[in-house]
Amino acid sequence: MHKFAPNHADILERTQRFSELSPERIFEILPPCEGDTVLDVGAGTGYLTFPLSEKVGRTGKIYAIDVQEAMLDKLRDKMSEKGLENIEVVKSREDHIPLDNAVAHKCYCSNVLHELQGKGTLQEVYRILQPLGKLCIIDWKKVRGRRGPPVHERLSKSEATKLIESVGCEVTHVTDIGKHHFLIMAKKNSKKRENTA
Repeated sequence: MHKFAPNHADILERTQRFSELSPERIFEILPPCEGDTVLDVGAGTGYLTFPLSEKVGRTGKIYAIDVQEAMLDKLRDKMSEKGLENIEVVKSREDHIPLDNAVAHKCYCSNVLHELQGKGTLQEVYRILQPLGKLCIIDWKKVRGRRGPPVHERLSKSEATKLIESVGCEVTHVTDIGKHHFLIMAKKNSKKRENTA
């Protein structure tokens, strides 16, 4: 699977990215609230991490999670510059996020789903979300284009929906967001998970 290379991290900082897919547009669909504990899975250099940090405030907590240490190093540098104390950086594996069960109200996962091999990360997100916790997935549409990963590595909205539902989440909203992306919102459905375990 295609993994975003840390040596191209400057692409993640481009103003055009924020104008085409701004965090505020995402937050209109799943608003982070003051005091929330939130997972940012595939945090990269902080595209969603820092806007989330502002929204949850001093009483909230952001877990900025990534498998690539080089990305997290860049994120740590920016955290130091901004003097933020409500973000915790977490180095993970695809099949293991070192956090306790049921600690998060919400999870945001942007441009990561197509990189995953298997269900491991989504199963971990399910475990860490509180009962009825919310999941917001943003990823590339499965269409040919000059940007993003190869089209054969992308998931269609229906494929992504099935994958999310397969770990026990209930998909509640599917929509296009911007020219190049779709968004899927889901919630942790404890009863469904128990019945399929």
